[in-house]
Amino acid sequence: MASNTASRMRFTSKMDLALCRSALARNPYQNAEEGSNIIWLKVADDLMNEFEGRPFTGRNVRERTRLLISWYRKNDRTNKNKSGNDDEVYAEQDQLLQEIESLEREKGAQKGRKDDTQEKGKAIRKIAMQTLSEAKKPNTEDAGECSSTSKKRKKGDDVFVDMLIKRHESEASLKQQQIDLENKRLEFEKQRFEAEQEQRKAEAGERNKLIEMLAKKLQ
Repeated sequence: MASNTASRMRFTSKMDLALCRSALARNPYQNAEEGSNIIWLKVADDLMNEFEGRPFTGRNVRERTRLLISWYRKNDRTNKNKSGNDDEVYAEQDQLLQEIESLEREKGAQKGRKDDTQEKGKAIRKIAMQTLSEAKKPNTEDAGECSSTSKKRKKGDDVFVDMLIKRHESEASLKQQQIDLENKRLEFEKQRFEAEQEQRKAEAGERNKLIEMLAKKLQ
């Protein structure tokens, strides 16, 4: 279909060469489809400025370029000869088509990478949505497990609290025992001090009595 449309235009060798020059210069393969269409229109304008009166359009110059690339890939000398090209024109046109074909392949590769990335993104989003959907579904088994887990956690917490209480009570009891022992020690020290004090008083009284007795004898 594309080749038939392009053939109606009856491109000459000079038109083909001018088309290749303009297509390579403007590079319609560097933009998205909408931007590419605009650039093909500019290529058509270039040709209309060079070949007045010819009905170039964005579509027929695009399709003609595709046809020329196809011939270039097949190295189709027969179709090239129909354009009346000589060897010098062949050489320049082949060089231009080589560059154009490279640009077209690069665009195809980029589109393939973009499509692959988009597909992977869709797959990831789909999995994420499924996971989210599953997470939102009520599950009695999970609810039971959660309830059981909650009860176990609460029981574990209660055991831990009981351990802390018992530890605190044990520490408090030990501290009280230490206090009691210290009080007993102090009480013992007090009693010993008082006993020693009473003993010193008694000894002092005895000495005083002996001194008085000796004083009386000396008189």
